Amino acid sequence: MDEHVNDFATKLHEVNVEKKILRIDPETKLKRAKEAVEDYRDSVASGFNDLINKITEAYEGIIVQLQNDNDQQLDQIYDLQQDIEKLKEERK
Repeated sequence: MDEHVNDFATKLHEVNVEKKILRIDPETKLKRAKEAVEDYRDSVASGFNDLINKITEAYEGIIVQLQNDNDQQLDQIYDLQQDIEKLKEERK
């Protein structure tokens, strides 16, 4: 995200430098400023999308791990039930 902020600041700085050096007409300055703002907005949106994707992947990993743990516990319960049944049969 810092990279996006730095890119935005650099673009704004470039616009200001061009304004001073080249005496750019107001329409061009406005156009370039709008482009810089749009680029910044797109960068921020992209950064948030990346963050959301990483969080989603992490949650999916946690869910898979919990399902695996649950399956293992169910297998253990099943094995214990089988052992109990065997013991009951042996007692008879």
